[in-house]
Amino acid sequence: MHAFSSPSGAEASLPAAAPAMGRDRRSVEWLVVGLAFGLAWPLWSWRGKVDQAGLVVDASITLITSDRENLSCALERDVGPYRCGFRAPDRPWPGETSRHDLLAPYVAVEHRTFLVPALFDQPALVARYAAEPPANQPRDRLRRFSVRCKLRLVERLDEVGARWSPDWEWTRQTGVWVAEPLACELE
Repeated sequence: MHAFSSPSGAEASLPAAAPAMGRDRRSVEWLVVGLAFGLAWPLWSWRGKVDQAGLVVDASITLITSDRENLSCALERDVGPYRCGFRAPDRPWPGETSRHDLLAPYVAVEHRTFLVPALFDQPALVARYAAEPPANQPRDRLRRFSVRCKLRLVERLDEVGARWSPDWEWTRQTGVWVAEPLACELE
C-alpha cells in the first residue's frame, strides 16, 4: 500500500475504494460501447433500404429536347408493363411498344442511371419540348436543361444496354433502376 504525508505530517493510506473506481470506470466504458452499438445497429440495418421498390426518390436530370427520340435501352424482358425499345443491342422488339410504356435511360446529376417511361409526357417537359423542338438540329446546338423529378422505384436491374443517340455505340449500365415519373419541374 502506498503512503503519503498529510499536511500535518501524519501518514495516510489510499482509500480502500480506489480499486472499485477502476471497476466503475470500466462499467461506464462498456455502457458507452453498448449504447454506440445500440445506435449503430439500426443505422447499419437501414442502409440497405435506401433503394427499394416502391420508394420515391428525388432525381435531378439534365436533358436536351432531342433526348425524347434519341435515348434507347436494350433488355431481354419486360419490367411490368414497361419495355426497352430493344431486346438486345441493335435487335429491336418485334411489333410496336406504346410510347407510354417505352423505357429510356436518363442519368441523374448524381451519376445514377434510371430507366424511365414517358418522362417527356410530364407537363414541364411537354412545355419545354414545345418551346424548343429539336427539328433536326444537331445535338450541340440544343440547350441543355435540368428537371427535378420525383421517381417511384419499380425494379433494380443488374445490367442493361443504353444508347444516348442512334449513331452512338451501346454502353453497358449496371445497377440501374426502372422508375416511374410522378412529377417533374424545370430547375
